Amino acid sequence: MNAATVVLASSDDRTRRVLEEAGYALLFAPTADALLHVLGSGYGDIAVVDADMLSTSGRRIADAVQQNRPGLPIVVLGGEEPVRFPIPTRYAPLPDDGDGLLDTIGHALDGVETRSRGDRDNLSRAVGAHLARYFEAHAPGLPGPGLHGRVLREVERSLITHALGATRGNQVKAATLLGLNRNTLRKKIRDLDIDIVRGIR
Repeated sequence: MNAATVVLASSDDRTRRVLEEAGYALLFAPTADALLHVLGSGYGDIAVVDADMLSTSGRRIADAVQQNRPGLPIVVLGGEEPVRFPIPTRYAPLPDDGDGLLDTIGHALDGVETRSRGDRDNLSRAVGAHLARYFEAHAPGLPGPGLHGRVLREVERSLITHALGATRGNQVKAATLLGLNRNTLRKKIRDLDIDIVRGIR
């Protein structure tokens, strides 16, 4: 498995297959808005961006890269001529056999320390991938207001439920596992309407 995570801002199936078969972890950003969100979140080690997306939203994407991810390697996918883009990029054709694209990505990642490190980053990638799909499901619009609070509530609810399951419903052990005071955990169970029985396995 490759250590790097590719932000794929393209709907080209051949590209997706080539990257998956090469073992890269993928974050999908099929629209410019989804790509801007991923760039703002800090996920991904390299971005592979469709030339058509840059031709319509290149300035916004360049600004987001410069603001949030300076130094992020970018590979522009496809296009007859290299797209004019105000930050350094590499260019790759749409893959037939995949070798050209993989070589370009490999060279772009030379000397770049990937952000993937163990369980913490695996969790980070999983959350990032889920959020990218969530934003994609709302494209071309955006999710409703108050997303931050909704996401934190659902993540906390799921985390506490899993902790209770892992400790067979023992709140003292679950509180220790979570790093919470026992009374704080009890309040959260009540506020989040968690059914303790469901957490027992």
